[in-house]
Amino acid sequence: MLTLGLVNTYDKIKLLDAHYRSIARAAPIAYSFGFALALFDFPFKMDAEELCSFVADKTTIGRSGLYLKEMLEQNRFFVFDLPKKGFQPQFGIPVVTTSNPDPKKSVTPAALAKDITKGRSYLLLLGLGHKGLPKDL
Repeated sequence: MLTLGLVNTYDKIKLLDAHYRSIARAAPIAYSFGFALALFDFPFKMDAEELCSFVADKTTIGRSGLYLKEMLEQNRFFVFDLPKKGFQPQFGIPVVTTSNPDPKKSVTPAALAKDITKGRSYLLLLGLGHKGLPKDL
């Protein structure tokens, strides 16, 4: 299984348009490729079902949340706080996406694809906002 993990690096306190728009944009991509979608550290106190309704009311992106709702029904949409000690193991091996990978930890898309065809699971983490992912991930 592949999971697209969006890590909030925008505002940690208030909900911005960028938050729900990024969710609405990521959902059709994850849906079309058969990925799950996991949100980490977003500034809202909603469960996944409430969030689907909220996104659908706020935007027409992603067919007004249709893909997000379908992913929720298929158990492929999740909402979490940022874990203090590692990500949820059911999502597989975390892969931090960056334009500047540590050569010791770097993995190629071809190597990931090969592992995926063998049934391995990965959590592809993307940081939202201009700062990207925190260095401690």
